[in-house]
Amino acid sequence: YFVGCQAIMVLTICFIRPLYFKTAMSNLENTFKLNAKKEYKERTPFVSLLLKEIKCVFRSPGNVFEYFLFTLLMPFIVFSYDKLLLTISVNQAGNNMIAGSHLMIVAILAMLSNIISASSISRDGGNFYISKIVPVNYFSQIAAKLVFNSIFTVGAILVTMCISFIYHNAVQVILGSLAVIFAAIGHIAMSLDMDIKTPILNYQGNEDNSAMQKNTIKSTIIGLIIGITMGIIVIGFAFKDIIILPYILLLIAGMAFGIYRIYMLVLRIHMQYDKIEM
Repeated sequence: YFVGCQAIMVLTICFIRPLYFKTAMSNLENTFKLNAKKEYKERTPFVSLLLKEIKCVFRSPGNVFEYFLFTLLMPFIVFSYDKLLLTISVNQAGNNMIAGSHLMIVAILAMLSNIISASSISRDGGNFYISKIVPVNYFSQIAAKLVFNSIFTVGAILVTMCISFIYHNAVQVILGSLAVIFAAIGHIAMSLDMDIKTPILNYQGNEDNSAMQKNTIKSTIIGLIIGITMGIIVIGFAFKDIIILPYILLLIAGMAFGIYRIYMLVLRIHMQYDKIEM
């Protein structure tokens, strides 16, 4: 009996062992072939540049907190602000003034969401030379930076617009939001223009870091001026009968400002971008 069991065990090992190794190697070969057949996704140069901007900014939580805090909090701040003010009983002129202050808050938060563009070129630092050698024209590279910032700013404005329908007139909300969107795009283009004009690419300590912050501070101040001015214009018409007129004027001015700043940005790229040196 013992000898028979030993014989069966030996025969089993002789048959199972080759089958085991064959199966194991077969699985490895199939896995290798599966990975070998995997293809990379094809993307256009513009989409690749856009994804690069997203990865470079969002790889650091500090960047998200520094540049997109106002963008993320915009809907909540505006909603809380409206809910607080509209609990006060006022006449029609008072409601118009509240609507103007609402637009001012939205515009200020939208402009503060654009300060990331004021250091968009400088943040590349020592890697800026890559933009000179990649087979993508300069206009596409800057357009990716502009679109990247616009996606988050415009997205936050649209979400805020939907929430604002709860408390404000729909026509005023739509016209005001469109005016802020055009003004914000113009402000993004202006911020990019600032950084192309005076980039800081070689960091030599705190002095150059402070110099890089000058464009950010300048962009912030201009953004505050734009937002406050838009609110004051609407509040100034609070006692007029035509409450839609200031929103139409702001929409026209916002479109003109946006188109003008994009045109100036294109000229800046054409005249100066190639001359930027490390």
